[in-house]
Amino acid sequence: KRNITVKWTLCERIFYTLEDPDSSTAANILSFLILLVIVVSSFCFIFSTVPAFQQDIDHKDGPKPHEVLNVIDRICLVIFVVEYVTRLLTCWNVRTEISRKNQTALVAVVVGLGPIRLPSPLFRVIHFFFAPANLVDLVA
Repeated sequence: KRNITVKWTLCERIFYTLEDPDSSTAANILSFLILLVIVVSSFCFIFSTVPAFQQDIDHKDGPKPHEVLNVIDRICLVIFVVEYVTRLLTCWNVRTEISRKNQTALVAVVVGLGPIRLPSPLFRVIHFFFAPANLVDLVA
């Protein structure tokens, strides 16, 4: 039995660390931290609707959440933006064919009889951008 090894580029290492929690221990930890940020952001949103966590309740524009909730929410937003932009900036140089989730394509590329045709960097970015999960990330 022979093992096939593929060397990952720096972009692929960064991308898969953010995209695939099973790709490494660091990816698993980072995935957990992003999930924790999602939970914190959700709780900030929920708490901002509770009168005990609001200020200026009688203001003409309505009550405003306490400033600490706004600060926490802004920090969460920055984390989400950095994560999304990092994935967007690295996806152009990622060979999705070598992903563990796409082993059928990897086998077809490695042992196929035809010429190896990989998508162009522009196509990879377009494919990443219009993937349903990434559109949800962008809108959220």
